[in-house]
Amino acid sequence: MKHLVLLCHPNETGYCASLAHAYVTRLRDEGHPVSFRDLYQEPIEGVLSAREYQATRRGAYTADLARAHEDLLAAEVITFFFPLWWMGFPALLKGWVDRAFSYGFAYEMDGETPLPLLSGRRAATVATMGSAREDYKGDGSLAAMEHLWRRHVFGFCGITLDATLWLGNASLATDEERASHRAEVEELASQWAR
Repeated sequence: MKHLVLLCHPNETGYCASLAHAYVTRLRDEGHPVSFRDLYQEPIEGVLSAREYQATRRGAYTADLARAHEDLLAAEVITFFFPLWWMGFPALLKGWVDRAFSYGFAYEMDGETPLPLLSGRRAATVATMGSAREDYKGDGSLAAMEHLWRRHVFGFCGITLDATLWLGNASLATDEERASHRAEVEELASQWAR
């Protein structure tokens, strides 16, 4: 399967990045072609401007956005690695989604009915968190976010969200917890071969 792996963390050598690289390594070891993009290192704007919004409604896309579209079209699986900040994507990743899942490329509308244009693709999210996974799982926050992403972000464009990994205590994780996180990430990579 062809994979697109997106990393969105300002620390390119930090924990989240190390997990993304372990995932990419496992995918490649299992024979999957992988395109890797570090959004903090890529030349892509992180905000959908009013001017660009109007242009995308006419089917006109900037060069950086056209490249993001090429990446998405080439991928069968898209995996997002990011820190959970303020109960959502970091601003740069949210901006990437706002821009890359653009009208006329990722979806169209028939009146008030959305018409997804990226059907057949699958996605996974891997979020590192400062708090324990159980803290957010117990109050229903993780299930709520998964539902919103599955239905109203990825599903809106026809992408099936297959997996969400929530890796808690990322900043203060023990060696044992970090080994467990890495094992979860590598298992996620291995699942695409099944």
